[in-house]
Amino acid sequence: MSAEMTAPTNQQTQTQTIIPRKAIYKTKGSTSDVLEKRELISYPATALSQNLTVGENDTSKKLTFQIAGDCFLDGMNSFVSLGIKTNKYTSYLSGDVSSIVKRLVISLPSNSNQVLEDINGYNELQSMLHVINGSESSFESNWSSGMNSLLNYNKTAGSKSSRRFINLSDEGEFKTLCFQVNLSGVLTSPNYLPLMLLNGLRIDIYLSPASEAFHYDPVYESSWDSVLEATETKLNKEYDDMDVSEKNALHTGLATFTNKPNPPDSTSPLTYTVTQPTFFAMTIWCSGAYTQSLVKASESNDGILLHYDTFRFNQVVPDSAYCNFAFPDSLQHIKSVFMGTYYRKKSTDTHFNYVCNSLKNFTFRIGSRIYHQVSNEPATAMTNLLLSMGRLGSYSTNALGYSAYPRSKNVHVFDFQTCKEEGHKANSGINSTNGRHLRLELNWRTGNSNTIESPTDNSVLTALDNSVDYKESHLNCWLEFSKFLRINKAGILVVE
Repeated sequence: MSAEMTAPTNQQTQTQTIIPRKAIYKTKGSTSDVLEKRELISYPATALSQNLTVGENDTSKKLTFQIAGDCFLDGMNSFVSLGIKTNKYTSYLSGDVSSIVKRLVISLPSNSNQVLEDINGYNELQSMLHVINGSESSFESNWSSGMNSLLNYNKTAGSKSSRRFINLSDEGEFKTLCFQVNLSGVLTSPNYLPLMLLNGLRIDIYLSPASEAFHYDPVYESSWDSVLEATETKLNKEYDDMDVSEKNALHTGLATFTNKPNPPDSTSPLTYTVTQPTFFAMTIWCSGAYTQSLVKASESNDGILLHYDTFRFNQVVPDSAYCNFAFPDSLQHIKSVFMGTYYRKKSTDTHFNYVCNSLKNFTFRIGSRIYHQVSNEPATAMTNLLLSMGRLGSYSTNALGYSAYPRSKNVHVFDFQTCKEEGHKANSGINSTNGRHLRLELNWRTGNSNTIESPTDNSVLTALDNSVDYKESHLNCWLEFSKFLRINKAGILVVE
């Protein structure tokens, strides 16, 4: 936790003793004189967001929450709850529950909808961070994922249990999932957010199209036999040992319990429905005297300054084997870049989070400075990733048998901080303002994988390197950077 408030100039503000800290209160009185109560308050989504059905290519649906009150918001202990179902028995989430979150926008509705945070590609970034940060066992136990599909979700055994989890839930038609919006810098700030000074927050969660949020192959919906073969069940009697009347009773019972159509249903498009979305806000209520002193401080010239880290999405689509990309944003404190090489989207895609081996190497430049080149060879790429994440000395991530090792070579993190250990409270990133644009030089692979073919029928016996041509891939990257929120007598200003 940060014990001090930092400003863009890395100097202390005059109001630091007035702002409540997370678990640390700097006031003249005791904590008990300031803090009156903590209360978890539910904020249902707006009326138009209460029951949404999302189609295969539908990008228009979103959940909207209006969070307000004469209190502070503890975003780190707040979460979203919702019910979800699909119209298929054999679909399952592409990753964790954040697979349905395409974009997150947090704004101030009473201040001309000023945007505090806008994270596009939220689901892809979350999936990438799962690969970087955890082993398979942590995927299974991570409560914020809300499900077990991350455990071997791209393998047969994992997909069977994932189908059961989302479509044959003990709850019946809808499965309840809860998750923390843990990529949001606003909601995971170490500072409590003064809702009374901001006049409330608006949180918009744009939902991913069904074809992106879920794995689905219509061949599994061709009959009840194919459905039950592809889905884990808890039958007391083997399905193949049941007679016709028993099977019919099972089919009728499952259709009634889940409110899904009977197979075959391989022609209708995949959809999913979200119902009763609710934001559970942990609120902090302080004494009237304390709140009045904070309001008075916010009306001064210096005002109150809060800082938080967030992400900005960019996509690089190469048109040659070498390309030079200049990030268009002018940012004062760029801390890190998170990148992954992905297949270009096709009409047959059923997921979003498969990286591919398409990059040879990359180099960052800013102004006249050239950073070290990073090769995409597995050992070099993995070592640079661990170094950037501050995990090079961790045995679990250095072990050669680490489960994410072969996948991580196509997921990269590059860190620019001069004092990474203090990065959460010191703005130590690079500055890309005043024409000093951050640039990224990329060398891509050309041609297909090195393969060994059969002399008999020309079939591929094995692919030696699994490389992908640059024409079939693109790079998705997210800049991690600091933003500043100043509240003073002139109003509310956001600086990045």
